Amino acid sequence: MLPVARKILAELDGIGALFDAPLTGRIRVGVPDDFDDGVLEQVLANFAHRYPDVNVEATSGCTSRFERSIQKNSLDIAVCSGIGADGEQTFSPEPTVWAAQEQFRFDFSSEQVPIAVLDRPCWWRDLPIKALNDAGLGYRVVFKSASFPSMRAAIRSGLAVGVLPLHCVEDNMRVLSVKQGFPELPAAVRSLIISEEAPADLTSAMAQAIRRAIGN
Repeated sequence: MLPVARKILAELDGIGALFDAPLTGRIRVGVPDDFDDGVLEQVLANFAHRYPDVNVEATSGCTSRFERSIQKNSLDIAVCSGIGADGEQTFSPEPTVWAAQEQFRFDFSSEQVPIAVLDRPCWWRDLPIKALNDAGLGYRVVFKSASFPSMRAAIRSGLAVGVLPLHCVEDNMRVLSVKQGFPELPAAVRSLIISEEAPADLTSAMAQAIRRAIGN
């Protein structure tokens, strides 16, 4: 047998040995809409492939609502984003950056920076405004949306500057830094929160799938 094939079989055997019996039931998972599409696809596809008898119900959106959903027992497990996010398990911090369309040019000495922000109660909305206010820099909000992908589209179009997690910066965007006059930003932290009422075997399996996809 080829070495690569042996390695794949060994990994599959290890995954299968995690549980004595096949997993069944239902798991409800909340994922941030700032997740890269590839990460979300990997989480859901890999989990469905490994645990075909488990029904997955996924909700993508603003993570500020997920904690309440966990408390109300309408979600079993969720990934929350934030600075210093509190959760049962925390992932490695990820840089947050000022992002703009590749050809975007701006001069703080003569202009107010046009920014795109999220129109919802979350730290992604507050972060750019607080950073610019603390630095005493002028800005004007030219785009607001409750949708993270829509905000990213506004940045991609060249309409505005915005704050993104580093992994969301696209090929036609560039990162703006202190060299261009933009203030430094704190790293973002993602954490898992898990309902005490949820089946432990299912949440453990989903947590592992999420960690594999994120690379933590």
